[in-house]
Amino acid sequence: MQTHKTEAGFTLIELMIVIAIIGILAAIAIPQYEKYIATTKAQDVAQNAHQAVTAVVSAVAAAQAGQTTQLVTTGTVTGALGNQNDPADTAVPAYIDGSSTTDCGQIAVSPDPITPASVGSGTNNQTQIVINDADCTSATLQSDVAAAVSAEGYGPSFGAAGSNITIYVTGNGQISPS
Repeated sequence: MQTHKTEAGFTLIELMIVIAIIGILAAIAIPQYEKYIATTKAQDVAQNAHQAVTAVVSAVAAAQAGQTTQLVTTGTVTGALGNQNDPADTAVPAYIDGSSTTDCGQIAVSPDPITPASVGSGTNNQTQIVINDADCTSATLQSDVAAAVSAEGYGPSFGAAGSNITIYVTGNGQISPS
């Protein structure tokens, strides 16, 4: 009588089923992870925008009292907003001086520094804060930045992604749009 020795192990079908299950799980998990990362970056950009608005309002009040406030870090002078990197593009600074930005999530403040002469009186002189959501690497990040800044309460016009978001602080401290 002949005996057959059976070998222990997995069949090709069993291995293919396991690989298919791993592929399905990865197809679900990877986009969710990417969405989570984009949402987190967008919330950080919105928080930076909120800090910029708060700093500008404070600088306007200080300018009305005769003081000058440097907001953006330039050279060796650290501005009131600090010198952290942009959460959406960590290779560039979060805050820059000027009226236009070049990278997704960057926030430009103009004029800087804020002086008694730049504020003036009333609503004629304005400080402009521009949040860039036009140059984002993904449409998800772009729309998340627009939604997160809108959620901070800076007006109903902030819902469309793909155009820079502009906030004005007037010489008497009013924020528009609000």
